Amino acid sequence: MSIIFRTNKDKVCLSLIGKHLTSISPKIVDCETLNCLILASNEITSIPVELGNLINLEILILQSNKLHEIPSVLGVLQKLQLLDLSDNFLTELPVEISGLRRLTQLVLNNNKLTEIAPQIIDLTQLEVLGLNGNNIHEIPSAISKLQNLQVLALECNELDFLSVEVCHIHGLQKLQVSGNNITNLPYGIENLVCLQQLLLDDNDLDFIPIQIFWLESLQELALSSNKIKALQGPEMAKLKNLKILGLNNNFIVEIPGEIGQMEMLEILGLEGNSISVIPVEIGNLANLEELYLGNNCLESLPEELSLCCAMNILNLAKNHLCDVPVELKILTQMISLSLEDNDISELPSCVCALAELEVLNLDGNSLSSLPNDIANLENLQHVTLSRNSFGTFPMPLTQLSTIETLRMCHNSIAQLPEEFTNLQNLKLFEMSHNVMQEFPVQLCFIPGLETVNLANNKLESVAVEVNKLNKLTELDISNNNFDSLPLEVCSIPKIEKLILSQEEGLRLKNIPEEFARCRAEHLHLDYNDIRELPAFLAKSNNLTSLTMSHNRLTSLPDEICKSQKLRTFHVNDNQITKLPEMFGKMHHLTDLRLHDNPLKNPPSDVVVGGVLQPIDRFISKHIAHEDMLLNRVFEAMKDSLNKHELRYLMSKFRFPEEKIEDLEATYAGKEKLAERIVNAMQYWKNTNGPKATLDELIRILHIVNMGELSEKLKAMQLYSQAMKL
Repeated sequence: MSIIFRTNKDKVCLSLIGKHLTSISPKIVDCETLNCLILASNEITSIPVELGNLINLEILILQSNKLHEIPSVLGVLQKLQLLDLSDNFLTELPVEISGLRRLTQLVLNNNKLTEIAPQIIDLTQLEVLGLNGNNIHEIPSAISKLQNLQVLALECNELDFLSVEVCHIHGLQKLQVSGNNITNLPYGIENLVCLQQLLLDDNDLDFIPIQIFWLESLQELALSSNKIKALQGPEMAKLKNLKILGLNNNFIVEIPGEIGQMEMLEILGLEGNSISVIPVEIGNLANLEELYLGNNCLESLPEELSLCCAMNILNLAKNHLCDVPVELKILTQMISLSLEDNDISELPSCVCALAELEVLNLDGNSLSSLPNDIANLENLQHVTLSRNSFGTFPMPLTQLSTIETLRMCHNSIAQLPEEFTNLQNLKLFEMSHNVMQEFPVQLCFIPGLETVNLANNKLESVAVEVNKLNKLTELDISNNNFDSLPLEVCSIPKIEKLILSQEEGLRLKNIPEEFARCRAEHLHLDYNDIRELPAFLAKSNNLTSLTMSHNRLTSLPDEICKSQKLRTFHVNDNQITKLPEMFGKMHHLTDLRLHDNPLKNPPSDVVVGGVLQPIDRFISKHIAHEDMLLNRVFEAMKDSLNKHELRYLMSKFRFPEEKIEDLEATYAGKEKLAERIVNAMQYWKNTNGPKATLDELIRILHIVNMGELSEKLKAMQLYSQAMKL
């Protein structure tokens, strides 16, 4: 349904976002009063020339369509102020676009442009020019004509350098050139006196160009993922207005003390470097709210860090910390603390004093217990304690009823305490890779649980009370010791995703009929010893994703072709030799994996890409060939059977007696015996459908001691295969 509305300035807007449109309706282009047209996220391949009728159009958004070109008629929309053509397949723009003299915003992100076209340079009223995600190699010198430009976005292109002409756009406020190949900046960049944001992430800078420190208006500087080895302390102190500084993933060894003079800093990113010491001057950053120091070489922290009183996010993951200063308890605004992958064996006492803390990450340490004082964290919602040394569940956690997500994977916990049910707000619980032998029934009395992961334990059954989990949508019980598929999971009212892959567990042998009650939409049964995909599962109205790779399936039921919802189907590494006749018609499949099967029809090289069209084409041709071959075989059988042998064969085919008598009456006499044989074989073929194959006929003839005829038909089959090859 389209949405037509008026703005507070009485402008008429039409929104048709995500309506699967392939073209623009004539009804739209006849609406001359339209001021704003939003057609984002459709499948439009072309723009009609009649779009020029929208003479009052001020905003046109065609983001995320399938446009390969723009017609020249776009140039007649003289009132257009904003044009968004992002996420299409444009390689060039029409010359006539230079006629859009009122255009202030032109967004062409994520196309296939190789240059900044001259017609863009003529749009002198432009304030925003978005060209991220193209293949542009250089910036033309004429770009300085765009004196009204405030935002220039050229991220993820092929720029080796930044044109000095950009530095003549004196009013530029945001310059975004991350994701290029830039090694230095032009000296003239100090002329950008209005520049507030400079994004240079993912380039090839091995030092910070000195010119940057002359940009006194700069508020955000992004230099992550370069090759910077050192920071120029005295020069950095000149950036008095800088609020955001990103230096993650470089080769920085030392932080100069002058960083403490950047008093306006609110966000400082220094992750992924080789820093071993934090200068005490960091305590001067009273406005610092977020500090990222993960993946460095820190063994200790200065107590002056506690003077950063505005701090609310502190990331210290992947260092060598054994403790943190007790003074950090002063950081009363802290809401997120990450101490993941350090050398902590006891929870620092100061952590328990951070009363506003909501997120606490302690993965990958040496903790075996938690202090009772952790109960003071009355706002704690997300706790991760995986990869530690817990032998029993830490009881103090049961006093934190606010916890919503709890991860305790890779420990040695065998059971949960009764008090675990106090965690009534818990939504996600992960305790994979522990030593639990029984499904913790305590979980069943936390009605808000949505996701449970108990993979890689020693479970042998699932608690019958699991049916009380009215909100559980995802359950992972892979790699456990079930001797059969636990049918209790079928009683979970809203289960959507069930994972029972057993690469490291006791492998399941079959899927019982009772499993038909399971409501799961995503079912993962990889790495089992299941030999048959049941028909009831194949035609399930719930399944959108079914993975049964690394099992022992030898065939697929015809019912799989009737599934209307199945989108993902993985059965790689089984023993499947043949696909159902209608398999290639399952056009709704978007993710198909059939590799590593001994397939003959169709062969492996046809199915390896998981594309249905060649599979369908091969099966159709194969069916036609087999049908023709069977008809030839039937003709060949005319001279190989007498009437007694035919009657005997029909009885072995289990023809109804009335059918046998009907054939004998209709084609009576010796002169019509040949017709009787052919019609009898056609009846066998039509009655048995896909099972009536030449292989099956040869097998039956061999069983009933008609060996000579069996060998004759086998020779015909081999000759046909050789000719086909």
